[in-house]
Amino acid sequence: MQEFIIVVVAILIAHQIYLFAYFGGKKFLSIKHRIEKFTSDCNALNEHIEELKSSYLGVASRDYGAARLSDASSYKMKRRKWAEETRNHRTHNCSSTVVKNASNQPFKYLCKYFNIDQTEESLSKFEEVLNDFSAAEQGKVLLRAERESIISSVSGQIPFVIRMFREDIGDVVE
Repeated sequence: MQEFIIVVVAILIAHQIYLFAYFGGKKFLSIKHRIEKFTSDCNALNEHIEELKSSYLGVASRDYGAARLSDASSYKMKRRKWAEETRNHRTHNCSSTVVKNASNQPFKYLCKYFNIDQTEESLSKFEEVLNDFSAAEQGKVLLRAERESIISSVSGQIPFVIRMFREDIGDVVE
């Protein structure tokens, strides 16, 4: 029995030495550096997105006041679609004619409803902000791909012995 305890203690000590050597080694430090760089890139993108949210274009939508739908039907019609109506500052309810015309001439209606002057200066500023938002969206796609790449590569780089005995690492890899 005493020999069994000595063997178990020796295995535990060897395992701890192996963990110390692995977590201080080049392979693990390269994984750690890659994850730190990814985290830094994500934080930079988040900061950029926050800056974009506060960018002012000199664009303002017109506020025509508030309206409510009321049903004055003599025939007690049930208008189920009215319950699905969205009310927020980003939705403008309008007729189907306005929607059709705006889809045919989007630039004209964008300038009209958001009070964008059709001068070279204001349009170039508007284009710059649109490009910034587009770049942020592209950055999100690239960071998602990088995340998947890191997860798939890490799962093959962490030794089985460490994944088997460390629950916190096994969850990250899977």
